[in-house]
Amino acid sequence: SNQLHDYERNIPFSQSYSDQALLSLNKTKIHYNRTNEILIYLKDLRLKGFHNIDNILAASTLAIKYGLKNSVIKQALKEIKPLNHRMELIKNINGISYYNDSKSTTIESTIAAIKSFKKNIILILGGRDKGSTNYEDLLLFSKTRIKTIITYGESGKKIKQKLKQKFVVHFYINFKEAILKSIKQAIKEDIVLLSPSCSSFDQFKNYEERGNYFKELILKEYHLC
Repeated sequence: SNQLHDYERNIPFSQSYSDQALLSLNKTKIHYNRTNEILIYLKDLRLKGFHNIDNILAASTLAIKYGLKNSVIKQALKEIKPLNHRMELIKNINGISYYNDSKSTTIESTIAAIKSFKKNIILILGGRDKGSTNYEDLLLFSKTRIKTIITYGESGKKIKQKLKQKFVVHFYINFKEAILKSIKQAIKEDIVLLSPSCSSFDQFKNYEERGNYFKELILKEYHLC
């Protein structure tokens, strides 16, 4: 039977090493703990995001417990697509990667997005503040990881005041102008990340409209639509 016994229902997994876990994670891959057999290289995952690694480890661990083969799990992981507007890779153009994380309307989700990249982030923040957002949490990141911050909208000036002590921050009231400036600033190996930490309601109906407009601006700027 493929059903798990009661004593097997607590299945440990962790991004940190645990000798009780079936899988381990390092900088480049997920592998089996005891055999070091590679399950998948992180570069082969379409699903990006620090927070999503936990989901991948949990799902893969459960799949192993139910007896699925390595090749089947690997293929499934390769085929999982990110949700629209949540760490969604729009395109890599001239070595610049554009990510739409418009659904990120809290500082916690923005922090999770930032942790997905090691360096060269051009971070776009702004919109309507949900209230009592602690933007200073972003000061914990290095200037190597966050290269530039571009703010916009109702909360843009306030965010700039909170973060300019450490980072290079530019403010533009209009969303379109902020995005076009981020495109012009970007060079090869940069990550342009829209992860606003705010709601979209100052300039858009919802986060979907904001994310779709972000994609449209990028593709039009490169004459791809």
